[in-house]
Amino acid sequence: MFSTTAQVLQAAAPAHGIIERYCRALTEATSHLALAWTWFGDATTDVITPQVAAGRSVAWARGLQIERNWLTSRGPAFRALAGDRIEPFSISTLSPWGPWRHAAADEGICTVLCLPLRRGPSGPDAVFQQGILVLYADQPGYFDGLVGFFESVAELFGSILRDAATREALARDALTDALTGIGNRRRLDVLAQDLHAQGSQAAPATVVVIDLDRFKTVNDQFGHAAGDAVLRGTAQLLAGAIRHGDTVLRFGGEEFVVLLPNSTGAQAAIVADALRARLEAHRFALQDGVSLRVTASFGVAELFRGEHLTAALRRADAALYEAKRQGRNQIRVADGRAGESARSGADISWRDDAHGMAHAPTPAVDTAVDARIMLR
Repeated sequence: MFSTTAQVLQAAAPAHGIIERYCRALTEATSHLALAWTWFGDATTDVITPQVAAGRSVAWARGLQIERNWLTSRGPAFRALAGDRIEPFSISTLSPWGPWRHAAADEGICTVLCLPLRRGPSGPDAVFQQGILVLYADQPGYFDGLVGFFESVAELFGSILRDAATREALARDALTDALTGIGNRRRLDVLAQDLHAQGSQAAPATVVVIDLDRFKTVNDQFGHAAGDAVLRGTAQLLAGAIRHGDTVLRFGGEEFVVLLPNSTGAQAAIVADALRARLEAHRFALQDGVSLRVTASFGVAELFRGEHLTAALRRADAALYEAKRQGRNQIRVADGRAGESARSGADISWRDDAHGMAHAPTPAVDTAVDARIMLR
């Protein structure tokens, strides 16, 4: 155990990897400890399965699934998950629960200890997770006099997993826009790195830059709370209209970005115009019964093979400002030369019968069908 602690302190391993090392060290320290496994997560779960397991009976543990029902909710796993202290107990081929009978018959296990991985201190920034550590031995009375030691191990495991959950939550927050709940500019940087890493193997992808028209007027006339409500509503509208696998982010201020993988510029232009029409038709409900409509201008750019997302964003941004210059509430599609754009929103609009939107016909039936699939 001490050598394992030293190794863990020297290596920044993932939390579950650290727990697995400790479980392996426990089961290797004695021949009587046949299995050690842990589960960690939401305490209201209806199913517990070993997430990390070690010992000679690990194959048996991989098939273990504890579903919450009348019997198991009164059993040691879910009681320990609720924070109860469970004393070591014996199992045999006559036990009431099937997996215990199999463990006794097939693995020679006769005593079990189930311990809670306790919560940390409460507070506004705390991450509330619960878990269990379960140990199986093949010697009657094996845990007598050792419960305190294993409780200390459970406390250590709980601390490791809570800290990992907190770090993951902080990492998610760092990539999330606090106002709208969608991805932020830092998240876009991560996506850019992922696309760039794919290199020439990357599938076609298109970026759409969206800027709300005359948004300053909303803040000036209705106040910043109203402006925030419009930004949140816009984020929800965009996120609710795109495919699973597409990404919508707030780039900053009143500007949004939609990244459409596996999409050509022509397909993305049709989707962008449908989003433009939905936004134009939407009424944002404000306080005191006030509602308002906003419009947006769109710039679309397909990524060239090997092109970095940043370069495509610059082209999309130039197309966006061309749409602004031409009167707003329309889209422009960037061509192959940085800073230039082509085609108006009316040229690439399409008909969405499901949402009651009728615009000019699409130039290509196949493209329209593809784009229809791209919208929810």
